[in-house]
Amino acid sequence: MQRLLLWSLSQLSWCHEASPMQQMQGNCVSSMFNGSSQVRNRQVLSTMLRGGKNAPEEENVSADADSKSLQQMRKELKDEYNFNGADQLSIDEVEEAWLSYALQREMEEMADKVRFPIYDASAIDNEDKWDVLAEIDFNNGGSFLLDDKIEDMHLPDILELFAAFVRFGSSEQKHTTWQKDGSVYTAIPQMFIDFAKECRVDASYRLLRRCLRHTFDSRTESLDNKTAKIVLCNGEVGIHLSTPIPASMKKDIYDGDTVLTKDKILCAKCDCKSGAQKKNRNVCVHTKPRGLLLSVLLAEDLAEHMLLELTSMLTSAAVESDVWSEEQVEKAKKSVLILMEASGDVAAATEAAKKDTLFDMLQPYKTGTQQQKQWDRKHKPPTADEIGPFDEIILDSPEQKAKEVFNRSSPKTKLDQVEEVVNFTPNYIQTGIVLNASGYDPSKSGFVGFQLLEHRRNKQPVDLNALPQLISTAQSEWRELLQEAESRSMRQSKQQLANLTQNQPASPLTKRKSYELRSQIITPSPKKMKKSGAKQCSKVGCDNIEGKGIQFNRIPAEPPELPDGASLAKKLTHRARKELWLESMDRIGRNRGVDKTKGLRICSCHPSETIRRQLYVEDNGTKASKLFDLTVVVGAGVGSSVIPSETTKGVGKDRFAQQQLQQLRDDEDNARSSQEELPRDASPVEMTERENVRLRGELASTTLQMQRLAELTSDDSRQSSPITCPAVEKSAGFVEGKERPSNLAPNQKRRFKVVEVKNTFLRSSSNKNKNSTANKHYSTGKKELSAQKPPTVLPTMDCSEVKRRTGFCNVSTLLAYVIVVCNGDFDRIRKRRTSLTWFEEWFLYLEWKYHATNLRQQDMEAAWGIDKRFINHVKDCKAALDMAAFLSWPIFASFEEDKALRNPQKWAKYDKYRVIQWDMTNIPAPKFADASLHRATFSQYYGMNCAKSGIGMQLCGWVIPEKAWTGAVEDGPYHSNAGYLQAQKEFQEADLVAGKVIKFHNILDRGYRGNVTAFRNDQLCLQPPSSRSDRRFTGKQTIFAGSVARDRSGNERGVRVMKRSGLFKRGFKETMSVKRFCDAVLTWGFQVNFMYKPVH
Repeated sequence: MQRLLLWSLSQLSWCHEASPMQQMQGNCVSSMFNGSSQVRNRQVLSTMLRGGKNAPEEENVSADADSKSLQQMRKELKDEYNFNGADQLSIDEVEEAWLSYALQREMEEMADKVRFPIYDASAIDNEDKWDVLAEIDFNNGGSFLLDDKIEDMHLPDILELFAAFVRFGSSEQKHTTWQKDGSVYTAIPQMFIDFAKECRVDASYRLLRRCLRHTFDSRTESLDNKTAKIVLCNGEVGIHLSTPIPASMKKDIYDGDTVLTKDKILCAKCDCKSGAQKKNRNVCVHTKPRGLLLSVLLAEDLAEHMLLELTSMLTSAAVESDVWSEEQVEKAKKSVLILMEASGDVAAATEAAKKDTLFDMLQPYKTGTQQQKQWDRKHKPPTADEIGPFDEIILDSPEQKAKEVFNRSSPKTKLDQVEEVVNFTPNYIQTGIVLNASGYDPSKSGFVGFQLLEHRRNKQPVDLNALPQLISTAQSEWRELLQEAESRSMRQSKQQLANLTQNQPASPLTKRKSYELRSQIITPSPKKMKKSGAKQCSKVGCDNIEGKGIQFNRIPAEPPELPDGASLAKKLTHRARKELWLESMDRIGRNRGVDKTKGLRICSCHPSETIRRQLYVEDNGTKASKLFDLTVVVGAGVGSSVIPSETTKGVGKDRFAQQQLQQLRDDEDNARSSQEELPRDASPVEMTERENVRLRGELASTTLQMQRLAELTSDDSRQSSPITCPAVEKSAGFVEGKERPSNLAPNQKRRFKVVEVKNTFLRSSSNKNKNSTANKHYSTGKKELSAQKPPTVLPTMDCSEVKRRTGFCNVSTLLAYVIVVCNGDFDRIRKRRTSLTWFEEWFLYLEWKYHATNLRQQDMEAAWGIDKRFINHVKDCKAALDMAAFLSWPIFASFEEDKALRNPQKWAKYDKYRVIQWDMTNIPAPKFADASLHRATFSQYYGMNCAKSGIGMQLCGWVIPEKAWTGAVEDGPYHSNAGYLQAQKEFQEADLVAGKVIKFHNILDRGYRGNVTAFRNDQLCLQPPSSRSDRRFTGKQTIFAGSVARDRSGNERGVRVMKRSGLFKRGFKETMSVKRFCDAVLTWGFQVNFMYKPVH
């Protein structure tokens, strides 16, 4: 009824203009409806009665609703939209619910706008849309080119088709609006990028990623054993490919077909749930991998074999011109060049591009016979996924694999460390001596690692006579070690240390021939005299010229302009040289920046000084500056007060020196006059006075001579200064016109120069680029070397800080573990890779392994003040020492040690048995883009990608970590193949008790299948019983299961101790080094024995 009224009113509104009375009627009609649809229907009716000017969207929605019955709407809600409970909806609710999916229907209708595939899936079965030219068996390589069914006119098109499968676009081409395109766009041929854009309404990035993922899946079969068809559709040559594509995670394998030309996807069919079937026309994620597999086969060896076959067809240059048109020949040439590059022979392609004919281009592939060439296939089909140690996996993404296959990049650089692990024989006595020197007593420790150390030290033989000397040496070495931890220093490189330690061989001296013999052989050339005019001082007001014994120095000229693209360092140096020229011209009285006279000189009468200037330049939108020291002449212009005057008596110091010198000259003159003969009747007093005058004159004369000698011969500016006052020079007795002394340093050739002040570089952002990240690596002030900074951590630091950052309870325990790792060797403890102290480097490594603070790389750089490269050097250095200790110590505790350190009350029932408990735990890993890695690391039990590591524990609490494997491994296979059962067998045979072998009893969880493996390794296995089908446990089985479960609780707590490391909990990241991470996990299991109390 409601629909009928709506329809009648809508028809009425189209016939004539609505009157006010009709609007009232519409309102009355709309009031008949209730519920949430009442408002909507009222609005629709009112707009209709006003003239039918409702929104187009509402017209379409209402039209669709009118064309559907309630039963059809309800059915579509259940079948197409997965609307649960559609049967319980009322009539109005059904209509409203159906209308609410209008957006989804609009998006589904957009599928009609998608271009590819052109035909629906039924065309593959009928084959009525194209003609089959020939069938290809890829077992025979490129021999299909010689098939008689393929006409010669189609060969250029076939070559163009296959070349399109390996043609890559320009690296500068943009495919997205992102700041930087994803790596997938440079790893895949251009035709697949173009196909992806026409197969989806939105972005095609995900479709390309899935294409690479399925193509390089290890379960995907190669095309080298498959067949294909060459087809012709509307004059275009295409290829029909058929091969199964496996699912990424499931065990399903989907059969399908894809028909492609060089620029179209004609048809696609696939058995997957999203694949096209019958009348459907769509591309699923398994469509394009079938074409990309052909690209991989071409890059591996098919392209080369096709060129060999094509060469055998062209017997002369005339063949191509007789059979093909010019357009076809050009098409074949371009295709041949692309196939050459795809085969990896880029040099041959470069030379072939210079040839005129196709026959000449293919000469490198001529093998001496025109017969068909046999295809020597190099490619091997991929093997199934191998589950094994996690540190042996290769973390190559599908993009990286594609780039390597298509010769688009070099193999990925390995991130593994290069530090050599040097094992040692544990010296428990030496380690104990150093521990005692550090103030740590292992006998009083509650940690099982130090308890084992003390137990083994008591068993090791010792030389009692040498023991006091060892203790004294260890104490003095330890005191020196603590002093070294208080300050940083520059670490000397290996080459520097080698130069200091080894004796440098002296170069042999050859005896020179006599001068007489040499002069007979060599005739000296005449001395070339440099012609130049008389030099004159260029400073305004000075008329000194050459010839008076005066030195002259060149004034720097204006530097030439820099070329475009000059570096920032050259820009700063050029700015400093220009500032030196401007300042020099200003100080000699010339116009600054205007007078560009070259060849100016200045005499040494004018002293120089050093000034410091902050100079700025523009570089890439930013402003950079640096300090420079400029050596320039003192003063400026004619009236400068610093220019020495010929008449001035100088300053107060000069006048005092003049008075002293004048007094000496007077005494000398008086002495000369006193040399006249005295009268004979002179009194004794007069004779005495005359003698005193003579002596004072001799003293003055001697003093003046010594002063002159010192002034003229001294080279040390600290002992003698040049006299710059003419009055003082005259009083000192220096003659006018003598060679004046210069304030140049010895052997200094350039008087005016530019000296860069180190560590003063500054860079500030411009207004246009204030937030640019390009400037984040430039310092904003004088940078202080890390070696000049004080240590950030010291051996005297607080215990709470040590526990927060490393997990150790105090510094003493941390240092004790370092001593154990280094086997009591002070050289190993001191080993450094940076300017940090030895204690800082150990603290950095242990903090990283505990992974509770400074988690990010930039946090570590800020905390320690060194670059990430050096941080990784520290990690690798310490990890090598840590791994050496882990490998050098015995894997297991002996039966005697285990029994002595275990809890006798708890483990009384195992008093006569050698027991070890094993369990497995997960280490999180990322979701790898590569399908093989994704499957190999995905654990069904944990429901995540991870690595799985075995953790063993003996009853004394000694924790034994095992290598991590990929997460898909199950407990039983890991227990059988990890190798620790074989190690236990060797250990129990070596650790005899009263001449007998005490076998290991392995306590395992119910999920293990380890009885047979343990039996074959001469060991026993204890597991909780498992019920079969619907059988119930007996009373004895229940008691036994409870006992084993109670005992295994200790092993569960041991697993929790392993997970106290944040690195263990956080898991592996793709940017990490696999080996560095796995070694850290192993050594952490060794470390927990020395930092946590045993779980027993």
